[in-house]
Amino acid sequence: MTFEHTRNRRLVLLGWAVFGVLVLASCRGPITPTPLPPSPALRPTFTASPLPSPLPPSPMPPPELPTPTPTSVPCAGPVCVLPGHFMLAWPVPPPDAATLAYYPFGGTARGRRDPHHGLDLPAAQGDPVLAPASGEVVFAGPDDAPEHLLAPWPNYYGQAVVLRHTFPGLPQPVFTLFGHLETITVTVGQQVAQGDLIGTVGSRGVAVGPHLHLEVRLGQNTYDAVQNPLLWLRPPEGMSVVAWRITDPQGNPIYFNGTSSAVSVIPADASSAPLYLETYADPNLAGDPQWHETQALGNLPAGSYRLQVVALGCPHELLLTAEPGRLTVVYWRLLPCP
Repeated sequence: MTFEHTRNRRLVLLGWAVFGVLVLASCRGPITPTPLPPSPALRPTFTASPLPSPLPPSPMPPPELPTPTPTSVPCAGPVCVLPGHFMLAWPVPPPDAATLAYYPFGGTARGRRDPHHGLDLPAAQGDPVLAPASGEVVFAGPDDAPEHLLAPWPNYYGQAVVLRHTFPGLPQPVFTLFGHLETITVTVGQQVAQGDLIGTVGSRGVAVGPHLHLEVRLGQNTYDAVQNPLLWLRPPEGMSVVAWRITDPQGNPIYFNGTSSAVSVIPADASSAPLYLETYADPNLAGDPQWHETQALGNLPAGSYRLQVVALGCPHELLLTAEPGRLTVVYWRLLPCP
């Protein structure tokens, strides 16, 4: 649950065997992982190496997640642009797509951390944290006692607030968790409105530096009931969200571990550097019950993009359009290599 800033970005364009030769270029930008050699993993693989705050593996079995009432037309694929269910406002100013891509929900920061159960949002010590929607405070305080655990380990979030929300069309509640808070300004049982102050940013618990850890839990307030917050947070003006599920010809998800393989998201007009993402490293993170995605990227400027992967022994590319304020869902079944 660590927010990391890095200043290295490289622009990598994969050349396709049928169209040309491999071209490599490099550039610098806010945050972009190192280019990755093409080697897919058909099952999640990740290894943890020591960091300032290493995270233990979860001993808790995942609960069965409830299925929400659909809020948009199901995607018949392979690419659909849908309204999504963006019911939450950002509790702190939203970061850019490159920041979100570095340690995404379900990711391992390229094998260096445990699978992420939320998003780490950049913010300064003491910055206000605002309620993303109206709801009831169901937890407020330290998570350092057995009766107050919000994760399998005590003092994981340091100080946290959990809100319970109900939304039209959803038969079960949505919980939002805010971790590593320095101060808390609400109490259990209190009703809050969207935009109300609930606390301030800190670095308590398992954290390296101040930031806000945000989780979305669907149906129950448990560690394994998490969903990708990017599928719930309203995109900023002019921004979009893209979610994908990439499978082999038999329909089995292909996992890209972020160290030896990745999903490349490349602006079609080459206006900015590509972003490289791993898919959900923990198979228990099954994705949104409606979309069943294996990764998502938010705060992506609207426009045309090329999705590129190397899998099954050859490169693949798919073109998509991301519209402002909308969710682009990609169900991409790769064809066998020639």
